[in-house]
Amino acid sequence: MFVLCSEISVKSAWINFEAGAFWFKIKDRKPLIPVVLPGFTKGELPIPLRLLQAASIVNETDLKQLFKQIADIVNIDISKVNYSSLISKIHEVKPVYKDNLKNDFENKSLDLINEFKKPFYPPEEVIEYIANHSKGLFFKNFSDPLYYETPKSLQEQIRMATSGISRNRIFDIEVKREEDKYFIIYRLG
Repeated sequence: MFVLCSEISVKSAWINFEAGAFWFKIKDRKPLIPVVLPGFTKGELPIPLRLLQAASIVNETDLKQLFKQIADIVNIDISKVNYSSLISKIHEVKPVYKDNLKNDFENKSLDLINEFKKPFYPPEEVIEYIANHSKGLFFKNFSDPLYYETPKSLQEQIRMATSGISRNRIFDIEVKREEDKYFIIYRLG
């Protein structure tokens, strides 16, 4: 089992739950390999992931070992893989972390965000509240004290926009104004 590790993913209760369940159930038959993504290092892995044989996808030695493990499992030939070229292409890919999602919202370069972008029609007191926060509103999660400082009608709009989703799956929430439209954007963690 490969666990994709970034600054965000290693803090996810779900990632840790799945990795732990795999470790206790199947560890004697299959390896559990933390795969470190760009922008994060093996040294930043939290325990217990740090205790495992991790691989960085931007380190040629690690990438070769990772490909060998995959090739052994699926029985494919990897002799022609150009690892340095692959690593160069990996570096070209923009990581999709929380800060990048916030920045990409501004230039609309991420189509993924539209999947979780809900328009809403706020009452006057919410429009005034949003207007006083020119950069928009950003809440880490439903426990964020700033969320509870917002008008009740905005809290209700956010709850409606995210209904049907477990609160502990929502990583962050943003309220934005684009021209004369208002949006609630949430990201799953």
